[in-house]
Amino acid sequence: MLDQSVLEQIARSQAGDGVRIWRHDREPISPMNAVLDVVDTMVSHPYSIFWVSGGAPETFSLPDLDPAVVLFSTRHLEMMGQLRGILTTFWLDGPMLEAVAEQVSLRILAELTLRQGDPALACHLMAESLSRTTVDFPRMTLMGLEREPISESYLSVWFYGLLHEMGHVAARERDHTRRGGPDTYLGSLADAVLGKYFGDHSEAVRKRRAELERIDALDSAVLTAEIDADLFSVQALFEGTYRVFERSGTLDQLNAGRLASDVLLMFGLFHVLNSCALAVRLRDGADAADLYGNVANAVRLNVIIDFLAELLTRTGTSEPGEEDVAGMRQKLVAAHDRINARFTTFDRGHALALRLCLFPHERRLDAIGGLAAFLDKQFSSAVAGPDIRHFLALADSLDISHPDLDLLVELASTPGSAKELLADRQRIFLLPWVSGDGVDMPFLLPGRDKQVAFVFGDDEVARVFVEESRSMLAPNLELTSRVVVSPTEQNVVITVALSVPEGVRDQLRVVFEGTPEFGEQFERLADGSFWPD
Repeated sequence: MLDQSVLEQIARSQAGDGVRIWRHDREPISPMNAVLDVVDTMVSHPYSIFWVSGGAPETFSLPDLDPAVVLFSTRHLEMMGQLRGILTTFWLDGPMLEAVAEQVSLRILAELTLRQGDPALACHLMAESLSRTTVDFPRMTLMGLEREPISESYLSVWFYGLLHEMGHVAARERDHTRRGGPDTYLGSLADAVLGKYFGDHSEAVRKRRAELERIDALDSAVLTAEIDADLFSVQALFEGTYRVFERSGTLDQLNAGRLASDVLLMFGLFHVLNSCALAVRLRDGADAADLYGNVANAVRLNVIIDFLAELLTRTGTSEPGEEDVAGMRQKLVAAHDRINARFTTFDRGHALALRLCLFPHERRLDAIGGLAAFLDKQFSSAVAGPDIRHFLALADSLDISHPDLDLLVELASTPGSAKELLADRQRIFLLPWVSGDGVDMPFLLPGRDKQVAFVFGDDEVARVFVEESRSMLAPNLELTSRVVVSPTEQNVVITVALSVPEGVRDQLRVVFEGTPEFGEQFERLADGSFWPD
């Protein structure tokens, strides 16, 4: 069994060196410890929970360690609380809800992108978010969450994500079977959902999945593992909520139906954060998107609804009747439909944010200029200030430095004259450019898996690169260095993306002199491993 110091090192290696980490104290009487008392009755494998303060909005587990490690992020809590507030504020609707969804999704993506080590894009996404602010929806802080009265929603926000991760720990020792096991129950449910999504094409989709022979979200083992964690979290949340209300003497105020609705809402919010994390991984060169992720989520949602229907109709030790379960299921589906109507509107803004993360040609050129103009408006710095300070603190905690971060610091410290300062912070980038015979675009080198555009800051290095690359072009084409004046790297990335053929955009990679990736690509050019086989 690993000792405390080793566990802390493991936790820190996962969260980042600069973040604050501490092991959760099980001694004080608190709602969290009441819920964990329930967990202890359901999990025999030892575990340690570490709080993470100052990191990105991520909560995750390392269930195979002894003891297992679960990282519980305060930022994850804050974002779940804010997302819940947005979805349950009913005056926020239509285009206004879409706009706020885009703003908060961009903020989440900015933090996750910073965590993944791309500060230039992270700064751009933060600038996009802040400069698009049309409604100053209140930020949720950990202190604000702590001040809320104990309720079903309070416990759902605080513990749904944590209990899901504890479910992965529990899955090491539990054989989850229902209604004949996953092959029958989950298989038939997955077939039904596939039919709903793909209609007459569902059989062709099944055959295509079989032909690909790759693990996806509908893979039986993957799906069962997630459902295991889902149902564990629901069971533990219900039992833990009962215990918290009982200890506080307010058991008569506990509303199981309200808690069930909160579970369905939290499942949707979990998906929002997970889709942001997936977009960041895809942008960073992960495997192609899992086309069956939404289908798998629909399967998981239906399993949760089935489970809740049985849970809410069970009395004592007797099994509920089929008619009672069916009736309760109808009520839960109706509750989900009401929640989903809000998510449908939210998802339109959320999808726009995901596209800005994934597709450079859709990003706004000079978003940093838009942020400077926003900061120069009266009171706008008070609106944007807390988010900028948190973002910069995250960069500090991750020990990340970058000229675009430095620029953000300067802009935030000079509200009222941010545009004037920005005009003095222009940088010169040199972009190899090919022209002639109907061609006018950035010069790209066809790498093993990407079309790479090299961007230079040093005149001499750029000159040598252009001279050595001319021999690769046809005689009727000319290669020169084009000057791009910009305060940020992202303006250059967007310029390149807008200037290349549409079919090349999904293979494009823009690398800047002075970055580790630039050095790596040049080393690959030198040893010959850059080029396709």
